[in-house]
Amino acid sequence: MTARVPRQQRAELRRDALVAAASKVIGRSGPSAFTARAVATAAGLPLAAVSYYFPSLDDLLSAAIGEVVGGWLADGEKGAKAAMSAEGVEPAVLAITAALLPGGSPEAIRLRYEHLLAAGTNPVTAAALAELRPRLASLIREILTGTGVRSAISADAIISLVDGAAIGATSEGDRTPRSRIEAALREVLGREHQGSDDQPIQSANDRPEIRS
Repeated sequence: MTARVPRQQRAELRRDALVAAASKVIGRSGPSAFTARAVATAAGLPLAAVSYYFPSLDDLLSAAIGEVVGGWLADGEKGAKAAMSAEGVEPAVLAITAALLPGGSPEAIRLRYEHLLAAGTNPVTAAALAELRPRLASLIREILTGTGVRSAISADAIISLVDGAAIGATSEGDRTPRSRIEAALREVLGREHQGSDDQPIQSANDRPEIRS
């Protein structure tokens, strides 16, 4: 005879299943595909379960996007660590692209940025991405320190450089967007790093705050 799962535990399992399903829907098809019906179908639960366990759909969206963003950050940290095998501009370039871009085919990069743009139209997902940015900036600073690359360009500006190159490459149908992004980083970081041989260059993030 099969023992029955306690009611509270069953509720927690179903909530977790809905969050996992919602994360899968967002990760695969973007925030625009997030609906109660799509999540219920992916979880294999009745549609009514969504409103039963999450009275506000934004509560479910917030939990799901948190999972997605957390996964992106974890993958980025893992990829960056693997790429930081030595000092120099090239390891820094590879580590930064690993930190900010999804692995896999060029299609994965296009989908990532399509999802990011779609996320900006919803306050819940936009807020989650806004919280992610300083964490990515911190990771970039760690990469620059770990690879011994000194640059006057801030970590936030480096993220913007990657974003701009990625959107430009994918919008133009570039079949090798990662190569274009790496080339842009290589040019900028290489020029800045060479300048540090002549005189110390202080990162914008390290400059002391000037108070009046």
